[in-house]
Amino acid sequence: MVFILLPSRIYLTFWVPSISERFYDSLYLGLKDINLVRDVAEHSTTPMPLVSLLHDRLLAGIAKGRGDMDWSALSLDVLENAGLEVPDTSTIQ
Repeated sequence: MVFILLPSRIYLTFWVPSISERFYDSLYLGLKDINLVRDVAEHSTTPMPLVSLLHDRLLAGIAKGRGDMDWSALSLDVLENAGLEVPDTSTIQ
């Protein structure tokens, strides 16, 4: 989506590679962020069902050894819950 909205050569050459080198979204980092949101929601007594769902999915992914994968690993848990074939993740980097 970003490439469609911002197809600048300068953007694609300099900004995108620097972002991908600096940030690594793993399930561990996602769980940390979701826990922060849950803490604020609990403190303010605000129900946040989507946050609870993400917390459960992230925790399940980490428990299944996918903690170092990015957020797309959540789809593997959905496949498993649906009884569908899960691709071999040992070859995914």
